[in-house]
Amino acid sequence: EAQKMAALAEKDSLHLAHHDRTEQLENRLIESEEQIELLSSEKAEIAETAESYRIKTEQLESQLDSLSESKNIENSELHQNLKDAEERMEQLQEKIILLEGDNESLASQVNDLQKRLSDATSSLQQEVREAQASYSEASNALSQCQLDLESTRSS
Repeated sequence: EAQKMAALAEKDSLHLAHHDRTEQLENRLIESEEQIELLSSEKAEIAETAESYRIKTEQLESQLDSLSESKNIENSELHQNLKDAEERMEQLQEKIILLEGDNESLASQVNDLQKRLSDATSSLQQEVREAQASYSEASNALSQCQLDLESTRSS
């Protein structure tokens, strides 16, 4: 009977250990299920965040494309403006060359006119001197005639 009692006690002890072990496993199963729910919730949040980032990335890429296109248009316009300015500068340089040629021609004409004016002035000054000399001679002759006339009248 002591053997039976020992066997029963051992059976009860095993049953209790089995029950404790089952309870531990059930508790671990519950904790695992809770962790799975938590991880599933976190996974859903991560998926939402990833989708939000994907949408934001697409928006940023679209903005970047728009800015890039706008910049390309702006660069194209600037390039055309630069090209137009270079053409205008070439035209102005050609005009400057023509004007410099005109200036040289005008300077030559001015020099020519100044020389002719100088010659004409010298000639006129000579004629004025000659006219003054003639006037002086005529005036002297007139004075002499008046003296002669006075002298003739007096006599």
